[in-house]
Amino acid sequence: MIKKEKYLFWARLFNPIVIVVFAILVWLLINIANFGNLLLNLPLVIIISISILTWFIWCIIHFNSWKKVQRYFSSRTLYKSWNFIGPAIFLSLCIILVIGQYRSAQEIGTRLNYRLDYIFNVRSVKVTKDKIYNNGLNKFFASIGQKVNLPNKLYVSPDDPLKITFDHNGKITLFEGYLTGQNKNKSGQTYLINYDTIKSNKIIIRRSQSDFDTKVVKKSNNIDPLLKITNTSKFSNTLKNEAGSTFDLYYAGITQLKPTQQGIIDVNKNGDTTDIEQTSQYNVPIYIHGETAQAFFRFFDSRIKASADLPAPDPTTDLNTNEVQSFRSKKIGYRLQVVNAALGTYYYKLMQTNDGGRSWTPLNNDPFHGEGGTALNVKFLSKSLGFVALSQNSDTSSKLYRTEDAGKTFSEVTYATKKISLDNQDDYEPFVAPDMPTKTKDGVQMKVGWSRNSG
Repeated sequence: MIKKEKYLFWARLFNPIVIVVFAILVWLLINIANFGNLLLNLPLVIIISISILTWFIWCIIHFNSWKKVQRYFSSRTLYKSWNFIGPAIFLSLCIILVIGQYRSAQEIGTRLNYRLDYIFNVRSVKVTKDKIYNNGLNKFFASIGQKVNLPNKLYVSPDDPLKITFDHNGKITLFEGYLTGQNKNKSGQTYLINYDTIKSNKIIIRRSQSDFDTKVVKKSNNIDPLLKITNTSKFSNTLKNEAGSTFDLYYAGITQLKPTQQGIIDVNKNGDTTDIEQTSQYNVPIYIHGETAQAFFRFFDSRIKASADLPAPDPTTDLNTNEVQSFRSKKIGYRLQVVNAALGTYYYKLMQTNDGGRSWTPLNNDPFHGEGGTALNVKFLSKSLGFVALSQNSDTSSKLYRTEDAGKTFSEVTYATKKISLDNQDDYEPFVAPDMPTKTKDGVQMKVGWSRNSG
């Protein structure tokens, strides 16, 4: 049956040909976002986009005239349904395009993600002050500050030292490394700084978010000592005398200085420093370019105290098997250290630390009065009152010793034991492993428990 109907505008605007062409455009845009190839696909993208846009404009221009025209169409359900299906498919393709672009922007490794990261996180600045002599690195960092608001406190990566190459005139030819700090919002920021005069006369700074973990990024990796040391006349004049040389500077914060190392120079003193003891210091090692086997010079400043910036040591790193220790406070601790061993029997001396485990000194060379065994525990309830325990005879017996003079002398503690009778067996003492005494309102109390082999 043929009947008169008004013209179906949406069915014509979003006809199947338009839908197919737009689907091709969506596929091209998502493909470009993921894999690039923009220049190769750009002509086709432009042609399709202009074609669809032209068609939409033409349809809109003729919309009013179409409304007045009466045309005869078949009452087929498909054609009438397309007036709704066409727009729905077009909208679905738009949603697919948005989701595809969003995923490409978020997924690391896609071309769109790379471009967005470059736009928002990469800055370049032309270097105007590139001499490390006289001005040190302060002017160089001032150049970076023109484009990037660096944190007030910066730290080098503990695993990747900062590398700087400069010629005999002090001209910086290479600067590369990671710097980390906290921004104003207290969130971590990492900056990859790269400057290579062979490639460009600009510094490239790439910024990224990072977890600013104080357990990883420590004061010992602070970059301030590098700026201070390289800004001294002693640093500049010493290297200027090595005419014709190109140098590599590697900075990692605090490292060990040993008296046997050559070329150690305190920028706060005249002449080489040859009488130093082995110590941890902020120091700036200088190598002849390309030769990293041994530092040519090591500059440090004795005015910069490194001990306060050293990371807290792990007091268990040098604790050997069959040794025990405990801490009375954050810095004061005690350790039973093996001095001799024979046939499974160990002999101990008592050690003490006052700096959280960085160093240990002997407190008593024989707290067990010549007795051997396996140390159970050590505990000091106060500066003067302390206890040490020793397991003997394959853990079938134990001894507890007490000091009331801060560990200078020890005396054995006797305590009541309890025997248990079993049918057809001799009486035995299972409770032979004393716990460390504790302070209570009634005085000092101690529990005695089972040992591993007492039963």
